[in-house]
Amino acid sequence: MSENRINLSTLKYDILNHCENCIDFNKCIESKCLVGYALMCIDYSEKTGKTQISGGHKMIPDQDSKSYAVDFVADGLAQTCLECKNCMDNHTNDCVIAISRHCLEKSRIKKTIFYKGNVITYLFDLANVDKDLAERTRDAYQLKR
Repeated sequence: MSENRINLSTLKYDILNHCENCIDFNKCIESKCLVGYALMCIDYSEKTGKTQISGGHKMIPDQDSKSYAVDFVADGLAQTCLECKNCMDNHTNDCVIAISRHCLEKSRIKKTIFYKGNVITYLFDLANVDKDLAERTRDAYQLKR
């Protein structure tokens, strides 16, 4: 995955803004928070220049039970779709973008959806699980393009 094809700063900015509004922000344990973990992975990727985090998808904190706003999740999912489209590399669960997307998905629907390399297919698969989230993600994606 070429670093010049992806831009994690927008996704990081959106996630950090959400984190700063969280009541647990100052006492966040990133390894136990879906959004905090995504942010930690993005930070790692930016510092090391590596977009693959070996075993990173296995460490996603499934036990996080905080409530996340659907618009925040949809906006983040839209951004991950844009970045996957820009990447044009093999799609793996250990990619920082996929990890971030899976964290966002689990924050609303408690499961992950495999990204098959096509935004329309992803939105269709998401709609089969949560139609409202898929529609909001589609709208956010169209605004970001």
